[in-house]
Amino acid sequence: MSGVGSFPCKPFTPRPAHAHALIDLDAWTLKPYAILGRDSAADLFDAHLLATIAAALPTPARTASRPGVAFAIHHIATPLDYLIVCWWDNENELFTRVLVRDAAAADRDPATPWRATDRESFCVWDMDIMQHERAAYVRQVLSGNGDVAGYVADRTTKPTAG
Repeated sequence: MSGVGSFPCKPFTPRPAHAHALIDLDAWTLKPYAILGRDSAADLFDAHLLATIAAALPTPARTASRPGVAFAIHHIATPLDYLIVCWWDNENELFTRVLVRDAAAADRDPATPWRATDRESFCVWDMDIMQHERAAYVRQVLSGNGDVAGYVADRTTKPTAG
């Protein structure tokens, strides 16, 4: 395998993570999570962030193929903050929107706008929560009993992501 060698990276360490209280958002049931890659005094799910999440979700929340459940990961990182908005649709597909904003600007002003991106994506820390959400959806909804309430109640309790 020519050209394959080592790649210089920062050493991986898990990051603090936690689930926030469920949120009813424009007929969606939202499972909010936070990952802390740096210290921040910000209210992690303030009105500005919730409006941004609501704008990223399709309407109506519930259709014949969409149960109206979503999760969001607010990843406080450097040099960018990430907002990963995911919802289940077409019965078994996870739709995803990735938004970013400048971390230093957000620390100065929590209302710093988010922008859609095609240059950044979710990362290994976010994928830890996404893996839990996938397993919960399969276990609760796709297992044959369609238990959406069970899926909503199925939250990761790990203190770190990674």
